[in-house]
Amino acid sequence: MKINKLIVSLITTLGLVLALSASAHAGEGFYVGGAFGKAYLDEEINSIPIDSDSSIYRVFGGYKFTPHLGVEVAYLDLGTFRDEIDVGGTLAPIAVSADGFQLGGVATIPVSERFSVTGRLVFFCLR
Repeated sequence: MKINKLIVSLITTLGLVLALSASAHAGEGFYVGGAFGKAYLDEEINSIPIDSDSSIYRVFGGYKFTPHLGVEVAYLDLGTFRDEIDVGGTLAPIAVSADGFQLGGVATIPVSERFSVTGRLVFFCLR
């Protein structure tokens, strides 16, 4: 299924972008944060090639029960990818977009006094 490849491509790109984003939350309690990035799509969906880029963003908040474990909710906008296709000699605009909500768990493992690794296991629901 081409649409599944699209979603996997978008989420993979988003994961790489968000892995580089910083959220300032140490210790326990509530926190909020956000991330902004760029996604690229070069796929064929239903025999229609799309080669485009888009801005993406994520706004999130959560609660850390311990310095190492917490829960998080987020809104994720994967942007709109726009392109044009040739339909009988006329260029027709097309667009593909996705956004939705995330709910998941967060685990933080300290590596040193100033550096830690954060992992998220989330459920993403397209809106």
